[in-house]
Amino acid sequence: MLSLEEEIRMIRFGQGIYPVSDLLDPYHQLDTDGKRTRMRDLSFFLWGLKTVDSDIEQAIAASSLNESDLPVVRLRIDRHRSNSTALLPESELEKAYRLYLFLFKTAFQRYFEQEKGNLTNWWLTDLSHDEAVQKLVTDYQALVEEIYADTGFRNEFGSLAKDGYKHFQRIEKGDEEPVFDNQTKFHFLTYDEMVTEHARKFDHRHSEGIVLLRRSLNNALSIRYKIEPERVWRIISDVIDRHVSYLKLLHRAYEAFNNREIDGVLALMHSDVDWPNGWEGGYVHGHEAVRDYWTRQWRELDPKVTPVAFQLRPNGDVEVDVHQLVKDKDGLVVADSQVKHVYTIENGKIRKMVID
Repeated sequence: MLSLEEEIRMIRFGQGIYPVSDLLDPYHQLDTDGKRTRMRDLSFFLWGLKTVDSDIEQAIAASSLNESDLPVVRLRIDRHRSNSTALLPESELEKAYRLYLFLFKTAFQRYFEQEKGNLTNWWLTDLSHDEAVQKLVTDYQALVEEIYADTGFRNEFGSLAKDGYKHFQRIEKGDEEPVFDNQTKFHFLTYDEMVTEHARKFDHRHSEGIVLLRRSLNNALSIRYKIEPERVWRIISDVIDRHVSYLKLLHRAYEAFNNREIDGVLALMHSDVDWPNGWEGGYVHGHEAVRDYWTRQWRELDPKVTPVAFQLRPNGDVEVDVHQLVKDKDGLVVADSQVKHVYTIENGKIRKMVID
């Protein structure tokens, strides 16, 4: 999904404020996967505008493409189903993006005339002045903060964040997306074979549950905060990203600790961090006290802590189930147990940890 800044640039182009080059130049810098993703983002916007046949003809004329160009041919065939353009050959992607940008602009200006005066949709705000754009960004960030702090939706966001974190872990491990094997001979699958293969490759029930949860959350937030449903998707993604960023923060902290990279862990901590002295009792405060504590501990012990599961608490703290294995310097096991760590995150840094 486009960032808010990128979406604003798109809307300013639709309002005639930005030239098409302001969108094409960044597109040229993307790799092939990035270009296809950007095409899907644009398709999502077009779906929201509900393009009509006259939009298509105006867009083709404005794009300066030839009637024989493949994106033009595909658009005439597909009409208002733009998702298939992401499957075009790489050599045709930039032409297709240009064409669909003009389709977006044409459809947007028609939509703007029909809906102007609708104060609930920021797409209809006059964005010709930077002050209006800055207010839009400030108001949006405040809304994300408000929804992030809303404990009424904490469980739903927590579930979605854990799913996002699992995706992050797969990437960290280098797991590739499953692909079907190429065959030199045709093999016509039975219905049962297709279902079995699909279930083996993808956790379909889980993905359906995530989609349903997002849709339900989308509807609830739209009603609660009086926002158009199409605009809530971005807010949900940004709040989830906020939660996932904290899980990633703790993931990096455990990894750096186990590698004995003190500076790496301290960089993730608030300067006034409160940290439990699980070895001697009590708490230590601040970076230097944590450094001294760990340095002394590691002279005597060889601890390894592995996060097993994460859970968001109603107050926003992050609870981590941890497998703790502690050996002495001779390699003998001193402790092998499951413990619970609870973290308070402040301004993207670890502010406090409690051993529960």
